[in-house]
Amino acid sequence: MKKLLLVLAVVFLASIGYSQDLKIGVRTGLNYYKLLGELENNETQSLSAGFHFAITGKYKITENFSARAELVYIQKSSLQEYNDNFITVFNVPSPDGANIIRAVEEGGNTYSLKRTFNIFSIPLHAVIKPTKKIELFGGVDLDFTAGVIGQGRIEFDNGGTVEEDNNISYNQTLNFNYSTDVAGQANVNNNDVITIDYDFDNDGERDKILLPKSVSAYFYNETNEGKAYSTFDLALTGGFAYFINPGLYVRATGNYGLFDSSKSAFDHSLQEINLDGSYIFRDDKDNKIGFQVSLGFEF
Repeated sequence: MKKLLLVLAVVFLASIGYSQDLKIGVRTGLNYYKLLGELENNETQSLSAGFHFAITGKYKITENFSARAELVYIQKSSLQEYNDNFITVFNVPSPDGANIIRAVEEGGNTYSLKRTFNIFSIPLHAVIKPTKKIELFGGVDLDFTAGVIGQGRIEFDNGGTVEEDNNISYNQTLNFNYSTDVAGQANVNNNDVITIDYDFDNDGERDKILLPKSVSAYFYNETNEGKAYSTFDLALTGGFAYFINPGLYVRATGNYGLFDSSKSAFDHSLQEINLDGSYIFRDDKDNKIGFQVSLGFEF
């Protein structure tokens, strides 16, 4: 189905190129998106800025009605923030060094992550022009995700004190590339680390572990098999444009994705965890929603 829609869009763009009723153009501008879905306590998803650039083709069917297809590169971002008790997992060597124990710690936390979806989109719109200055449109966008990156920060403190020698406190930078990162991968060399000295297994002996100051997308995961995010979305679109002159216009576009953006295999709880240290996965449906503001020109 996705391939058929893509082929139809390309054929449409190619066919209208031979018509004298065609107007070719470009538009660019800013957009603000977020993921809309289920949230845990004290978790938010906020609008985040990105940019877009489009090549447009509009074919006039009647004096006031047209069909339009575009090829767009667009960044759709969402800022996730969480301020509450946070469950984190430490990979601690066993006393004999033969195995790795997943030690669980709970503490106060600030978690911030901006995810950016790099998307190539093919909007297909019906266009009505009731006046010479105003244009109204609606339709669907075929969104193909080329990659997803994330940047953010973790600030963790388990509430212990230095005096009682039971404190774990650290800050960690998040630099994610969901396409290329692998499980357990850090982004730094062995000298750029956080040293934690703590009795994780309560056996009376302290365990010393090293945490990288910067981690990749799947550092805390046991696997990164499969994709963390969907590669295709079908979005409903509507908006209007105001023509400053016959070619130059400003445009506002609203957009809502119909498909879930995240895969449940990597959508885990920040507040709860299994007794064995494995994550509790959530089947949240995260839809992209947002708007674009563009400046464009038709030739």
